[in-house]
Amino acid sequence: MERRMHTVPGIRPLVLPRLPADFFLAPRDPAAPEPLRLEWPKRGPGFKLAGDPAKHAAFRAAVAEYEAAELAAAHGRLCGDIRGFFAAQTEIHRCYAALEAFDLPAADLARLQSHARRRAKDAAQRERREGEAA
Repeated sequence: MERRMHTVPGIRPLVLPRLPADFFLAPRDPAAPEPLRLEWPKRGPGFKLAGDPAKHAAFRAAVAEYEAAELAAAHGRLCGDIRGFFAAQTEIHRCYAALEAFDLPAADLARLQSHARRRAKDAAQRERREGEAA
């Protein structure tokens, strides 16, 4: 049995065709600082920060903390240190919450997370190979 959705006068639908998602949001205050944005180059390992320069240093520090936690988790995973791995996972969640506080789009956070995990995994494998060779 097919159910049809009926519109009720005076109530706006949740999704209107051909309207941008931010159509009903309040306009941005021109006096407010520009929000922080990540710009991803087509090639290259990193990102460029755009937006409020006052937040750049705090964001870079938060990213460095997050990457250190990812490295600790990767090291624990490769060495079989279960307690260290779970302690690092807790730290990862805390650092990720700090990154979410910068109000970046979810796609940028996911891309940042995948880059950090890849670099941490490679660094931990490199450390392990060097440790075995010595």
